[in-house]
Amino acid sequence: MTTFKQGQSVTTTKPSVVVDAGMPVGRHRFRLVVFDTAGNASKLQEVVVQITSPVVPTPVPTPVPVPTPVPRPVGIKPAKPAAKPAAPRKTRSKT
Repeated sequence: MTTFKQGQSVTTTKPSVVVDAGMPVGRHRFRLVVFDTAGNASKLQEVVVQITSPVVPTPVPTPVPVPTPVPRPVGIKPAKPAAKPAAPRKTRSKT
């Protein structure tokens, strides 16, 4: 991230610059000169940027994991345990 300061040059080998969001409200003049690999300079380019309100960074919310619900069958009652078999009947023998 680059913080621009009045009267100081910013040199980079990359084709873009990430700018600090803390620039004050007001008019800011930027000048750009590009050098090729042979050291030849481009024509000076100048642009004025008007900042009308300060930028307040918005905090990024931390994702909260959502618990996965346990599926439950609808309209189904739990099975009843099987009935115990009847005990055998005692028979009396006549002798």
